[in-house]
Amino acid sequence: MTEKIFIVKFGEIFLKSKQTQKKFLKFLKSSLHRKWIRKIQNRSSYLLVYGDVDLEEITNIFGVYSAEEIKRFDYRDDAIDDVFIEIRDYLVDTIDFDKIENFTIEARREHKVFPIISPDIKLKLAKLITEKTDKYLNYKKFDIKLFLRVVKNEIWVWTSLEAYKWVGGLPYGIEWKTLTWFSGGIDSPVASYLLAKRWVAQDFLLLNIPGSEYLTYNVYDVYKTIWEKYGINGRFFVLNVRDLINNIKDNIPSGYRQMIFKTFLYKIMDKVSSSFKYNSFAVWENLWQVSTQTLTNMEILDKITDKLILRPLLCYEKVEIIDIAEKLGSLSYSNKIKETCNIEDHSNAHAKYAKILDLQENIDINIDELIKDGLQKFQYDEEEREKIYDLRIESEEWREKMDLTDFRWELELEKSKKYVFVCPSSYNASYYAIKYSKLGYDVKFL
Repeated sequence: MTEKIFIVKFGEIFLKSKQTQKKFLKFLKSSLHRKWIRKIQNRSSYLLVYGDVDLEEITNIFGVYSAEEIKRFDYRDDAIDDVFIEIRDYLVDTIDFDKIENFTIEARREHKVFPIISPDIKLKLAKLITEKTDKYLNYKKFDIKLFLRVVKNEIWVWTSLEAYKWVGGLPYGIEWKTLTWFSGGIDSPVASYLLAKRWVAQDFLLLNIPGSEYLTYNVYDVYKTIWEKYGINGRFFVLNVRDLINNIKDNIPSGYRQMIFKTFLYKIMDKVSSSFKYNSFAVWENLWQVSTQTLTNMEILDKITDKLILRPLLCYEKVEIIDIAEKLGSLSYSNKIKETCNIEDHSNAHAKYAKILDLQENIDINIDELIKDGLQKFQYDEEEREKIYDLRIESEEWREKMDLTDFRWELELEKSKKYVFVCPSSYNASYYAIKYSKLGYDVKFL
């Protein structure tokens, strides 16, 4: 099979200084090479990329503004007219000329033994197109630009349609790393994508509220979509905060539980970031999406850390976030993640800083010990995943149903019985199903 060649334009990188441009292109080429690109050639404002890959794989790389596959036509000196007709027919079939007024052509004879000079190449092809479409060559006013390059034994053709463009931005990983709070819901992969688009490399932290391994694998599926498709890769960490949630429910009055949890989330992000020697962390807060995301409450949260807090979603509407998630391909996976961090129905939208400081003293959790004992780098295990997913059922199946909405539950089970554990999100039920199945009980979760 003939190897594919692509024209890859890099947009914003081209605007940088020569020194910065060189640095950015180095990262861009590295990203392209990871897609099994065999060879890359520099041009003044674009790259020539050689490889047996799909166009979508290239346009999903950060720093690529647009890409188009070059159509290659073989020619012989005794059949040049035939190849020009073939090129004309290809262009007419590919381009909807009914929707354009005029076109222009840029032609270059790089193989100098070709018998037609560059200006005459333009005119020859333009005449053939006009005969077929009644559209005319216009160097000053045009709707589409056609490109031809004559190389040895081939003529390369592409257009300025730039229909295939998506992520753009700057190459992933140029800037320092940050720690991203990643829940797997609709917001967190979009926040990660927007950071990656502005070159910020990331590690990821899941705060597992119910402590469920089932939740961890569900969230990892979301992370995996943006890693495999867009190269947003980093270490994926998990911290079980089940005890913290129970402590907050026991010791914090209603109306302040969500904010107290958020303050501890920030403390955790601050300390884990420090252990990685990162001077920032990222959260997916959005103005007024929930009560903890008012300006008043975010001002309180900002006082917890001296690190730079990155909030890439701050001024996005929810419909805009959903639209990006759908384009990313993460939406269908995120929709499977059910709410886990809402620990009360109504939260104070305008908390008092002094009150928050006072209530924090009620929480008997040592953050340093929590992180030291519980922070784990997640290791994907297909066999373990299958065991966990095999515990999930879609109906009660004549089992004795037990409601496990409460996070704290201890009960003597009978090994002669079959049980199905249920809760609104499935995660607390899965936590106990995994726990008791390891003890030899016949349990499932719904």
